[in-house]
Amino acid sequence: MATLKAIGGNFHGRSYEITSSLVIGRGINTEIQILLPGISRSHCKVTIEDDNFWVEDLKSRNGTKVNGKPVTKKQLEANDVIQIGRVKYEFMNESSLKVSSARGSTQIMRKDLSEQGGTSAFFKYEEIEKMTKQDLVEKLNVIVSIAQDISTSLNMNTLLIKLIDKILGFSDITDLCVVILRNSNGEYLPQHIRYVNDQKIPFHDIYLNQVIKKCDSIIKNITIKVDGESHAQSLLLVPVLYREDLMGVIQLQSKLGSKPYTKEEKTIVGAIASLVSTAIATAKLHEEILKQQRTQQDLEIAQRVQLNFLPSKDPRIKGYKLSSCYLPALQVGGDFYNYIEKENEIFVTLGDVSGKGIPAALVMAKLTSEIKFISTFNDSPGKVFYTVNRIFEKECSDDFFATALLLKINTETGLVTFANAGHHQPLIYRNGGELEEIPGGDIPLGADGNTEFEETTFTLEYGDQIILYTDGVTESMNRTHREFGMTGLTGAINKNAESPKKLVKQILTDMKAQRDGANQKDDITIVCISRDLQEVEVETSRNDPSSESNIDDDTGLIDIENAPFADFTEEEDGSKEQA
Repeated sequence: MATLKAIGGNFHGRSYEITSSLVIGRGINTEIQILLPGISRSHCKVTIEDDNFWVEDLKSRNGTKVNGKPVTKKQLEANDVIQIGRVKYEFMNESSLKVSSARGSTQIMRKDLSEQGGTSAFFKYEEIEKMTKQDLVEKLNVIVSIAQDISTSLNMNTLLIKLIDKILGFSDITDLCVVILRNSNGEYLPQHIRYVNDQKIPFHDIYLNQVIKKCDSIIKNITIKVDGESHAQSLLLVPVLYREDLMGVIQLQSKLGSKPYTKEEKTIVGAIASLVSTAIATAKLHEEILKQQRTQQDLEIAQRVQLNFLPSKDPRIKGYKLSSCYLPALQVGGDFYNYIEKENEIFVTLGDVSGKGIPAALVMAKLTSEIKFISTFNDSPGKVFYTVNRIFEKECSDDFFATALLLKINTETGLVTFANAGHHQPLIYRNGGELEEIPGGDIPLGADGNTEFEETTFTLEYGDQIILYTDGVTESMNRTHREFGMTGLTGAINKNAESPKKLVKQILTDMKAQRDGANQKDDITIVCISRDLQEVEVETSRNDPSSESNIDDDTGLIDIENAPFADFTEEEDGSKEQA
């Protein structure tokens, strides 16, 4: 039987039987997966050819070595060491097992383990040979006790307290124990400091960078001055490594004038660091999961709050149909729309705050509230935007601006008056099939507080439809970065403009097909408004029992198509399309 046996590291001693081709790398389809920097997806492979074993580099970035020498393809001999990055495997077969049992070969293997300093080899062989049975048992008991204690700790602070308690429990010369951990910015900072007595000798970080750079334990005996008197002090620094990743450093400082730390103590603290590394990694992961859960809960609350600023349903207006959809790229977004109903009038606003996520959502909430409030007592869209713009520039950060439309529709005459603050121009799909873009527009809200916004008017005739949208529609991209664009939007409008609800659904369907599985990158908002053609036809067909009408028999109002949030299909990312 032929095997590859791991030398040093977290997987020291693990064997992999070679029965056919065996691929090593960091890819998910490899027989031996190594998730470490410097390892290619398919790094190298070991094969059997004519009863001989070969190792072949698979054009990896950092190459493959056998016995320290780079190889492209090489026949393996007993006890050859294959090196991939910092990971080593010893090639063994039936004959190599017999050879390795000889005294000379055993000495070589011990030398390899000593040089590796693997996390499974807590004590070097020569140190074990010098220890009495009682010493060895005591030291192993300390390590086993720590392993049992820290394995139950998921809280980082609790874990570090237990760790320092155990270290101070076996070292009677230590005055200060410091655990230094790497933060999310890559900085190594003290996370827990414990003094044994009240004499606060400062924490010395003069050798910390040396340990971080070399990832190796050190003992340094120094002399310090306290109140003008010189005192000897010993420092012991041990790296905390998890799968070859330096997570931190444990540093001990002795009491003044005490004996120096020994190699034996360095070995024990190194063993403790090896054990605690997994616990620290687990505690960090646990903290990150809890943080993500809290963030998720906050986002869910923010989403519910934001939806309260948007219409819960489209209004029922005699002679008109309205349909809308709102799809944030994240759980909350910067797009907004709203309706403000008055006697014989309806104001419709739609806009897009710069940015995404919670910051944009907060600005959106402020902006849509101001527009709705000011529109209740001001009939001029241009003047409403003028007032809102001055408030927006004064109270919001310079980092934010917003594009927006505000339309006032006279529901009796169909006359539309609107102001445009740097937004996409409204589209009109005429009853005859023509598609128009209504010109007019000024700079975005928040850009200049003194801007006066011009007003533009047009008439929405019977059977006409207005289409309002944000740039999340036209700038939606597929996997090849091709945009949906105006071509896609106008194509969807020409396909199905039978009603606002069907038109919104057609636009979303075409966008989804064009995106072809690519993630949504920006918020999407659409509002469609049509003036009902049947308003004219009702007069001629009211007395005709064969004619179809959508007039509500009880109220006489047109039964418009109010589409609930769930009417449209769910997107792949789980968000729902509101209509």
